Amino acid sequence: MVDLGKCTGCRTCEIVCSFERETVFNPKKSAIRVVKEELIGLDAPVVCQLCNHPKCVESCPEGALEKTLPLGVIKVKEEKCTGCRTCEEACPYGALSMHPDRDIPIICNLCDGKPACVDWCHAKALNVSSPRSSERAQSKRFKTALTQYCQLMKKWEIPDLDERGNNHEKDRSL
Repeated sequence: MVDLGKCTGCRTCEIVCSFERETVFNPKKSAIRVVKEELIGLDAPVVCQLCNHPKCVESCPEGALEKTLPLGVIKVKEEKCTGCRTCEEACPYGALSMHPDRDIPIICNLCDGKPACVDWCHAKALNVSSPRSSERAQSKRFKTALTQYCQLMKKWEIPDLDERGNNHEKDRSL
């Protein structure tokens, strides 16, 4: 889970993750990425949401991904993965990326139950919740974040966005 209001954008989570996974300090090999929205000063860590019904698993034509218990993390069967990126495109959260050296997806494995990113986050913006948390709760958090984003955009007089994030300035120019 991510608390956007607490993230400072320090990117410690990326560095710690890459070191924990690959023993190198390389954010491109991290399962968590901090996305910066410079226009409004938002830093948003993006990481696997441990979906109840993961689209990445469902979409894989080779069956190279599987949801494992008890943590609910997605395991990559490297020998089956062809690097087609279907899983990356299917993730509704944009939480998958491809490994820069091996053509396989990088997916958070929760560091086998003790995520280093959570331990090292000085701002306490990251925490672990039950993998059984409902997708409905995830959807509610997303809608809340989007509503707050839209309110800030209006406050700062940045082109109108509706609840879905659609920019209607384009429609007015037609």
